[in-house]
Amino acid sequence: MPHLTKDNCEKLSDLKLVGVNYADLFSSLAALEKTGTTFAEFLHLPNDSQVVFSVTDIIANPIARNTATHRSLESTNGRKKITPREYMAAVNTYKPSSFVALADEVDGTFGAKRQQNAMENSIVWLDECLSLRDPSSSPSRIFGVLCGGDIPRLRETSAVETCKRSIDGVVISGLGGGETLEFRHQVLELYAKVVPTALPRLLLNVGNPLEVLAAVASGVDAFMSSYPYIVSKFAYALVFWIGSPSTSNEPGSSDKSATKINLRDKKYDRDMRPLLPGCPCFACTHHSRAYINHLLNVHEMLANILFVLIRQTYRSIL
Repeated sequence: MPHLTKDNCEKLSDLKLVGVNYADLFSSLAALEKTGTTFAEFLHLPNDSQVVFSVTDIIANPIARNTATHRSLESTNGRKKITPREYMAAVNTYKPSSFVALADEVDGTFGAKRQQNAMENSIVWLDECLSLRDPSSSPSRIFGVLCGGDIPRLRETSAVETCKRSIDGVVISGLGGGETLEFRHQVLELYAKVVPTALPRLLLNVGNPLEVLAAVASGVDAFMSSYPYIVSKFAYALVFWIGSPSTSNEPGSSDKSATKINLRDKKYDRDMRPLLPGCPCFACTHHSRAYINHLLNVHEMLANILFVLIRQTYRSIL
């Protein structure tokens, strides 16, 4: 969550699950190790927040340049190569609540041979992560990665082999990149049959409200997506259809696809209503649409902070 200081985070009372990217903290890992600061302290998180640690960049989604021995990632210090041993050293040092096993994640544009290699590499790396996990009394929970691109056979093999391991949950990778909704539904229904019901399922890169609800109906438990970030980056505020009177006067409010409003629009420059009347978030209870419209027009960073606050609240509502 860019731009949020400690006092901003304190306003997010429902901040219970936070994704942390290894690449984002790469330049800070030495300082964390030297000071002994925990993830929660470093990120100003409440003590009961759950941290999910991974190397997946759901915002930039860079082209995979992985090999059979290392995962490539784009950090603040440039491109880095990381092995399962290096990754697990960070996991064991900082002890996040949960972490995603290192995996050779590629998108669906790659061919069958590359998808096959990615699946096999991911299984090997999962075994390495399991063998290197701190055997303390309360080790971080590990999530295995389900991959296979747009090839159902590889998807099923990945799920079966991953679930044979001693894991605490699964991450569904490689979706949300342009596949048809029908194919996505088929994959999620396959996992509903193959993955044990006791294992939580985290879906990457799917964030549209309607698509989230469809995935929940197919058994998905949690999501990690850039959708709220991308929406607010282009000055849209999320206003889901949740029976609030706020959306009754919005153009297209009768259409369930009307889930956002563009606050750069001139029609909001004198609109003194909150983004959503009745919403308990800090942005809605303290500021108006007109004020945020002004902040955007003068390129004030406070607008970004308010967008972060409201999108976190709406994601919790959803």
